[in-house]
Amino acid sequence: MKKPLLFVLPNESYFQSSFLDCFSKKIKNNDYYIKDIIVLKSKYKNSLQSYLLNNLTKLHIDEIIKLIILKFFPNFYFRFIFKDKMNYSTIKKIFKKYNYNVIYETNINKRKLANFIKKRNYSFIINTANQIYNFELYSNYKKKIINIHLSLLPKYAGIWTIFQQLSNNESNTGISIHKINDNIDSGELIIRQKILLNKKLSLFENQIKCYENIPELLKLCCDNNFKSQKKIIPKKIFSYPNDHDWINFRRLKNKII
Repeated sequence: MKKPLLFVLPNESYFQSSFLDCFSKKIKNNDYYIKDIIVLKSKYKNSLQSYLLNNLTKLHIDEIIKLIILKFFPNFYFRFIFKDKMNYSTIKKIFKKYNYNVIYETNINKRKLANFIKKRNYSFIINTANQIYNFELYSNYKKKIINIHLSLLPKYAGIWTIFQQLSNNESNTGISIHKINDNIDSGELIIRQKILLNKKLSLFENQIKCYENIPELLKLCCDNNFKSQKKIIPKKIFSYPNDHDWINFRRLKNKII
């Protein structure tokens, strides 16, 4: 009998649809299947879009124009500006394509939603959103909540860490898939992959490179029943970039998009 997975996705990401489409194809003949998807609508003040709007003076004019196009005309952006390096389709089209049961919520820890998750008895919960699971939900699915993070944990834990890695002139980023515990971006590592940071590409383009590799890594996790290797304990948790981070980012001639 196939084992059910719950996917928890953010509402605002530009990269989730292609990743979900590719992973759905890869596990078609696997022991696991996606039973439900929860899409979390982040509070606007805590979102990446809100952060970028509040820091428009730090963006170049061409970056602002591209972000506007990406926001309102994503197909145009990926096909003509990004030269179709990513086969873009809206996340809702992917839901419809695979006939997924989708729930939209604002908070993963709402009592009604937590009770629903508890009763569904998922084998694992796959998380790419940035909300923290409360103790009750974490306890019910101890060592069964899987987080996907864009860095080589325990280095660069936290939010929007590819920015920090570019700002610090790192040569590599990576993908870490791990079982969470009650701390941020820590727990038990399942798999990691190092990915070269291409300094000729923008932050968004480097992030897309990472997302293109996630489906295969996640399939390998499924093939190995999410067996973990070792504990990870980050020493520093990054938040959204401050002025000093932006100075370093621009000094190295990095671009957002």
